[in-house]
Amino acid sequence: NAFVPEEFWDIHANTKTKDKSDFKLLVAQKDGVAFKPVNETETKAAISVLENASYEVCKREDRPTKSKPSAPYITSTLQQAASTRLGYGVKKTMMLAQRLYEAGYITYMRTDSTNLSAEAVDA
Repeated sequence: NAFVPEEFWDIHANTKTKDKSDFKLLVAQKDGVAFKPVNETETKAAISVLENASYEVCKREDRPTKSKPSAPYITSTLQQAASTRLGYGVKKTMMLAQRLYEAGYITYMRTDSTNLSAEAVDA
């Protein structure tokens, strides 16, 4: 069972509203059916139709979503995030964390536990 690659295409549209707001859209359906062009010819034909069409928002769907918060940082993940996001070295990260701890803004940062006390959760 060797892997057999399959060609697939997505069509994205960059749009502007009357008030100049930008939206990037993904064409997901055509005539109520999932639209997945399978080759360049089919894709170009769809783009030609889309470029010459006018558009109107005909439906809006609001759905509530839930997501769990990320786990609190442990020492290693704090250092990794500070390095990748801010370019900070370990020494600078831990010095800043120590200052935040001393000021009462964070709990003790040299830990490998993600458990929080009830008091910390309620704060």
